[in-house]
Parts: sequence; structure tokens; C-alpha cells
Amino acid sequence: MNDFQYVRTRTAQDALSAVTGKKHTAFLAGGTTLVDLMKLGVERPAELVDINALPLAKIETLADGGVRIGAMARNSDVAHHELVRAKYPALTAHQIINRILQTAHNPPRGVDNQVGYGVVDPVAALTFNVPPGDRAAAGAQSRVIVPAAPPPPPDHRARNAALVFAGLVIAVVLIASLVARARRER
Repeated sequence: MNDFQYVRTRTAQDALSAVTGKKHTAFLAGGTTLVDLMKLGVERPAELVDINALPLAKIETLADGGVRIGAMARNSDVAHHELVRAKYPALTAHQIINRILQTAHNPPRGVDNQVGYGVVDPVAALTFNVPPGDRAAAGAQSRVIVPAAPPPPPDHRARNAALVFAGLVIAVVLIASLVARARRER
């Protein structure tokens, strides 16, 4: 892996100014495979701009009744969010994630490691006519969850043997002291 500069940004303006005018700069955000590609030598950015701290994961209602889904909102968070669940109460979380994936747009130049395999289009995900798909992920209902076996009971044989031996030693010492006392009294 090549050397690179790492910049953590706190605002969108800082992130934009960190990449403006620089050729070999990439954004680092949750869900990207950029670090893996760097390890393999596929990507060699001179600078990484970490945008994980930016407040871009909000899901909120707009004044016109629409829903704004932030660029860094996770698919599972969107699928379980109360606003989305209110609009699609009959769909399962898996079906909502399927809608998001089916309506994502590929980047113009193909797979781009700065934006991944596509850009989520929340308007399309919430309004396009997409087949709902399976209610659960493949294999989700065939999985059998078996509880872990209880731990075996503790083995007390060594403790019991030690107690028996100690009891025998005490009995022998007690008998020996009684015999010694009886001989002294005679």
C-alpha cells in the first residue's frame, strides 16, 4: 500500500475544499471498499478525505411532504425508518432495501470507487413502480437457529477425592492421638 495523507473533515465545506483542485484524492466513507482496493494496489490516492463525521445520514420529512434521505444513510436504516415504514407499511425491510438497490443509478463512467456501484435515488426508490420482490432474503426462512448446548456440569471428582483423603488423614490422626493418650494413662 502506498503512502497517503489522511484528512478528517467535520463540515461539507471542509470536505469540498479538501478535494478541490487535487487529482489523486478520494473520499473515505462507511460502506466503501476503497481501503481494500488500496491494499491490492488497484487504487493509489495521494490523499484520503474521511467524511464519516459529516451529518449526511439524516432521514427527514420535507415541507412539501417528501422525504429527504441523506447520502450516508444506511440501507437498513432507511428500510426501518418510521417515515418509510409509514409510506410502505405492507413491505418488509428486505423489500424496501430491494427497491433502493433496484432504483440506484450507476455512475456515468461505470463503477467508480469514489461513489461505489451506484448512487441511491430516494425519489425513485419511493415513487417508481418496482416489483416488491421476496418478503425475506433468500435463505432467511430456511435457517434454523439452534440454541447453544448448556455447559457440562462441573467435574467435582478431584475435589471429592481431596476431601475424602483429608477426612481419612484427620481420622487417622485422631485415632492415633486417642491411642497415644490411652497408653499414657495406663
